[in-house]
Amino acid sequence: MMLYADDSKVIGPASTLEDTSQLQNDLDLLTVWAKSWLLTFNVSKCHVLHFGHKNINTTYSLYGQLLSPVFEECDLGVIVDNDLKFSTHAKKAAASVSSSLGLIKRTISSHSPKILSLLYKGLVQPRLETGMVLAFPIFQERC
Repeated sequence: MMLYADDSKVIGPASTLEDTSQLQNDLDLLTVWAKSWLLTFNVSKCHVLHFGHKNINTTYSLYGQLLSPVFEECDLGVIVDNDLKFSTHAKKAAASVSSSLGLIKRTISSHSPKILSLLYKGLVQPRLETGMVLAFPIFQERC
């Protein structure tokens, strides 16, 4: 199990019935833990994303309610699909960048390189870089 701020994940192999039983057991233990800390999970926001060709795509439940399977999920701002591809994320980033560039073009009359550089670094570059370390790690500079 992984916890990050208000985000939780139960992760594990699912290529055998024993694997899937262990994952369901982990979900059950998670509900016990949550109840002991007076927390609840919103089951409608909980999903199952099956990875890999050996995954037997079992259904899982939380609080006795079935979790809905999905083919892609946004995790900490990065959209990933069940084939571990980031094409949807890249398309969304490109659309966001295009929108930002259009805004700059329509509203800024100055063509000063200093101003355009500041706008690019503040409005465009962060949208391009979000999640790209995960999506395309081979293109990152080495320290």
